[in-house]
Amino acid sequence: MIKSVFLAVSMMVPTIAAANCYGAGQTLFSCGFSNGKSVHVCLSKSDEVTYRFGVKGEEPELELVRQASDVHMQPWHGVGRAIWEVIRVTNSGYAYEMSYSIDRMDETIPIYGSLTVLRGDETLAILECVEGTVARHDFSPLFEAKEQAGQNWCANEQTWSFKDCQ
Repeated sequence: MIKSVFLAVSMMVPTIAAANCYGAGQTLFSCGFSNGKSVHVCLSKSDEVTYRFGVKGEEPELELVRQASDVHMQPWHGVGRAIWEVIRVTNSGYAYEMSYSIDRMDETIPIYGSLTVLRGDETLAILECVEGTVARHDFSPLFEAKEQAGQNWCANEQTWSFKDCQ
């Protein structure tokens, strides 16, 4: 069910040229911010997720590499006007959440994207992507990598598990 939803979403939404993953693989999410910085999240063939934040063309201010099974992904639940998903990468008590939202009923509304930085439950910053810079928003390869790593998406609990869902 979830895989077919991802395929349907991919077909419904036109994608802009993929952002540069600096040789790290397939882009899952990319966008630019009004402060001149950008975020790129990539999935390598070895199922590593690379998070990069900083000024494009320069060394990243923050680069994190995690196994796909260690990255949280909240897939779209398949209901409602907006298609949305979230990826969360953690590091030493901080979480970096990338999200996008697409209006299914009005294609003229631009794709919305953001990066939220958290420390525990405290929101430290929310950076909204500049309109038109969400160059990629396809989390389905991460969903598949998590499944290949032995994880199951438990929709009722809204979490990933290495056990079968109830």
